[in-house]
Amino acid sequence: MNVPQREKKGDSAFARRAEAGRRTADVRPRWASLVGSVLAGAVVGAWLWSGGPGNSLADDVLSHIGDEVPAVAAGGSAPAESVSRVLEQGGIRLRPGAGDVLYANACRLRGHPVPHLVLQSEGGPVTVLVLRDEPVGDAESFTGSGFSGRIEPAGPGSIAVVAAAGADLERFAAQVRAAVEWL
Repeated sequence: MNVPQREKKGDSAFARRAEAGRRTADVRPRWASLVGSVLAGAVVGAWLWSGGPGNSLADDVLSHIGDEVPAVAAGGSAPAESVSRVLEQGGIRLRPGAGDVLYANACRLRGHPVPHLVLQSEGGPVTVLVLRDEPVGDAESFTGSGFSGRIEPAGPGSIAVVAAAGADLERFAAQVRAAVEWL
């Protein structure tokens, strides 16, 4: 005879209740796994939507400097009022010895405003980005797109210098670090 188990003789209400509890316990881990999977998917999706792992600071600096090439090609010194405004917005001053400023603009890099300068050096124009909100532990040299660059710790953040490939950036970076006065 085919009788369901709960109807067998001798099963008490307590036994039936225990069996129902075991069935619910078997279902609960599946729900917990489903909720965990949905949450993990939401976290990964939000991370990817926000840009994923992101570029290195050196990559971001190189991609940013391509925007100033037409302005530098125009030649001549940048207007003093424009340079003063950019320096003030960036919370810095330039001491004598930094070099002639060919270009000055307040730009955004990685969501932060940065003074973006092009200074005349003995070897040609050198781009300088004053990165107050981007501290680095150690100096880093990099190359790409026909440029050489160097990012060095300075003040509360760092300074990036970029020039044509082969320029003596260590010396120029030291000169710029000495010329920048953080306010």
